[in-house]
Amino acid sequence: MKASNISIIAAVTALLLAVSGPSTAEDGPFPVWWSPALELDSLDQIDARLEREIWPGDPEGLPLYKYEGDSYDSDARVEAWADSCNALMSLTADGYEGLGNPGRKLELFNLAYCRAIAMLKQAVPAENSYLREFVLNEGSVDYLPAMVFDAAGCDYLCRQRLANERRIPLSKFENLVHVESQSDTELVIRSEAFQTRLKILARGDFDSDGFDDMLVLSSARALEGTGAWTDYHLLTREASGMVLIVLHADKDDCRHYECQKSYNYPEVLRDSAGEDQD
Repeated sequence: MKASNISIIAAVTALLLAVSGPSTAEDGPFPVWWSPALELDSLDQIDARLEREIWPGDPEGLPLYKYEGDSYDSDARVEAWADSCNALMSLTADGYEGLGNPGRKLELFNLAYCRAIAMLKQAVPAENSYLREFVLNEGSVDYLPAMVFDAAGCDYLCRQRLANERRIPLSKFENLVHVESQSDTELVIRSEAFQTRLKILARGDFDSDGFDDMLVLSSARALEGTGAWTDYHLLTREASGMVLIVLHADKDDCRHYECQKSYNYPEVLRDSAGEDQD
């Protein structure tokens, strides 16, 4: 075999491994890993991080509002300030949110980060990992679940949930027009109407099942208009080459929406359901 052919085969093998991850997990336990974006030097700092000012040097923090009763008049609007992650999570649970489109964007962005930091308290070293080497590159859309691509509409989310249950990958669920890796932990994905930026925030066993999980932040925006929102997703898989599945997603807006029992997917989606991706 010519040296050039050997080089090509080696390069392809390396790419597949980077996307699909290792075939075994013989070197566990795998320590908890988190991104510098969470601003933590150690896991012992999580409680202090949640109490820290959202924006260091700004003691007031993020303004939030809610309306009393059934009126949406400004006179019925109550104001509060979220000066820390704990305050932001508490106030939003009590019905407060950012005012207007800019305020709502800031609320959702900071809330996703805060909830991800709080969720990191559950993480322990994983005994088995089939995604520790998983990176966000152009080929990862063949393994990422459809739910990580955030777009508008609760009906769309219902379809994503069904695709998640059937392990239909993002590349076969959504018509993607552009995929660009920013780094091993960051990826930009675009359809005709929406763009989503994915960022890996942490890896570890979040649900105590012995398998490695991956916490991913998803920041989405409409390509036309001003719509934008941020969520996080907890992903996992139990074998090499499988499409990842979402264990938990931070999508409060559709929690009361009634999904249909089934959807009429194209044949290509039905044929791909449950297939291992090598």
